[in-house]
Amino acid sequence: ILFPEDIIIVGGGGAVLRAAISTGETNLELKVIMVSKVYPIRSNSFVAEGVFIVIKDNDRFGDQCTETIAGGDWINDQDAVEFFVSTAPGELIQMEHWGTRYREKKGTVALQPFGVEKTESTWFAAENTCFHMLHTLHQGL
Repeated sequence: ILFPEDIIIVGGGGAVLRAAISTGETNLELKVIMVSKVYPIRSNSFVAEGVFIVIKDNDRFGDQCTETIAGGDWINDQDAVEFFVSTAPGELIQMEHWGTRYREKKGTVALQPFGVEKTESTWFAAENTCFHMLHTLHQGL
């Protein structure tokens, strides 16, 4: 039975999984329901190769925003890009704490340039980064 205070989230990708977890954390008695046409690890999030973040001393917020917008062929919502760029480091660290493995055998974060990037600022986990992230988020539900 659904109640007015219950929440239905439509979709199955990484953003929806993370939203469901965050929503559930805000009120443990709240019923959060996800509705999706596909199993979460079959969503479009699966194809992402890495996550581009400002994490190193020589990374610059403005450069990353510009490179992210250029990678989106200049049609990205710029406010959304700025929000993502500013919150991504904390989210990736949280994902690592939950079990996503970004670290190489020597203990450093696996970084490389992707797409239009000029610096090695993309965290990745083997060749299927978002596959691993989706598994981590799905296990957290």
